[in-house]
Amino acid sequence: MADRSPRPSACPPTRHPDVIHAGRAIAKDGTVVPRWMLVPPLATYALSLVVVALAWATRASLDGAWPGVTVFSLFFPAVLLSAVIGGIGPGIVTLATSGLVVTYYWLSPRGSLMFTQDSLVNLGLFGVSAGSIVLVGHLLRISARRSATTAHILKDFAEELEGRVADAVAEREAALQQLHETMKSEMVSQLTGGIAHDFNNLLTPIIGSLDMLSSRPVTPDRSKRLASGALEAAEKARMLVSRLLAFGRRQMLQPRPVDVVALLHGLSDLIQRSIGPGTRLVISLPPSLPAIRVDPNQLELALLNLTVNARDAMQDGGTLTISAQEEPAESDRSLAPTVRISVIDTGKGMDAVTLRRATEPFFTTKGSGRGTGLGLSMVHGLAGQSGGTLLLSSTPGVGTRAELRFPATDDQLSAEAPSAEIAAPSACNLRILLVDDEPLVRTGLADMLHDAGHEVVEVESAREALSLMEDCAAFDFVLTDHLMPGMNGATLAGKLRDSHPLLPVLLVTGYMGADTEVPAEIATLRKPVRQADLLQAIDRAVAGVGRFRRIDDSA
Repeated sequence: MADRSPRPSACPPTRHPDVIHAGRAIAKDGTVVPRWMLVPPLATYALSLVVVALAWATRASLDGAWPGVTVFSLFFPAVLLSAVIGGIGPGIVTLATSGLVVTYYWLSPRGSLMFTQDSLVNLGLFGVSAGSIVLVGHLLRISARRSATTAHILKDFAEELEGRVADAVAEREAALQQLHETMKSEMVSQLTGGIAHDFNNLLTPIIGSLDMLSSRPVTPDRSKRLASGALEAAEKARMLVSRLLAFGRRQMLQPRPVDVVALLHGLSDLIQRSIGPGTRLVISLPPSLPAIRVDPNQLELALLNLTVNARDAMQDGGTLTISAQEEPAESDRSLAPTVRISVIDTGKGMDAVTLRRATEPFFTTKGSGRGTGLGLSMVHGLAGQSGGTLLLSSTPGVGTRAELRFPATDDQLSAEAPSAEIAAPSACNLRILLVDDEPLVRTGLADMLHDAGHEVVEVESAREALSLMEDCAAFDFVLTDHLMPGMNGATLAGKLRDSHPLLPVLLVTGYMGADTEVPAEIATLRKPVRQADLLQAIDRAVAGVGRFRRIDDSA
């Protein structure tokens, strides 16, 4: 709100200041008095006499050196100084005193205050001139006070303006923050609605199939068909969760140095089958590129999502171009270069509004049942979680260009061990310690392991597992969840690695958390899992440790 308090006026000043505040003298009428005018009234009259005495002494010293100097010449500055500092009163006192001094010392008859006709004429001329000087001094005082008052007003106005600007900026920031919160709430609402819709669609065949299998006897063929439908819906739900985690940059990645050229060449056949024969595929790659550190499986999935989007945008066919190239760092040549992977189509393109919303979750321009709206969200999340970026550009009627940019890495490429080298001790019976705080999940995993012929000991917390290991270390394998009350699975795995370095551990989780780092030597598996995936992960973990021990050998 604006300050309505009265402003100092620029009127002629009152005689003396009444208030001194914040280094400024304020008179009753609100005018500002310069500090050099803050001389007490009686002192100004004493000052006028001192000034006259100085002028007399100076003039007297010049009698012998410059006898032709006009006798009144040094008293005019004295009058002006007194009038400026003290005002009209001290100026008149200086004028009168100067006239008497000149009459006594320099006008004839000297040494007397007798006035002759010549002395009266000279004094009259001096009085008129000095009176004008007193008036000039008074006007200078008024001008100085007006200037000080104007400066004071301008300073207050500047301070008020700065305050208003600061208030306006604060209000704008508050409005932007409120808008951001509103948009975030809208995004969460949209995300929640989309998740609920898709999950309800996926849960319908799962619940329906299981209900029919449990409520009445069915033929083996129908039982197999119902179970197959439920599994298919569950797989779609797992993919939906994976895309949501990718969008939120919270999925569990397994990054390693990747040769982009080799990956794209190996993916070309699958891309061609995905886009169909009606679309021409062009892959333009250099002989070699620096490696990038990324999860290769998730990168392949991201590229497939981009190519499927491109295929859907080219209903009447067209050309899909996939290229990759190295780009030096723009800001600093000493930084690592960037590897750019481009997916370019000649489809219908997107307008500005659609392009701006393209990476929003559950936003899709496809018809019902043709897409979840999470493809580009997943690609965007993967790029961000891997230290890269996703850039989209599009022109309606021309096509769309999607670019994935990842920083290059100096890490050496490591060849994957072929799956045939992994020994499969699935026929051997293991004694497995199963750690999970969720009873339903723990029971399901235990049933899978029991069915495979393993012996399972179940506990619901990491501390129980450590206590059991201290009492009896006769376990061949530890299977643990990650997010549990108290100690999490990654911490448990680290403690077991320190105390039992030859004991294989498998971390099974659906979400690792934002700040969790799992050592590379600890095997991980994403939930939800099928029995075959679980048993294969156990086999790989056991083979990775290079040790296998039967229960009967541990006694």
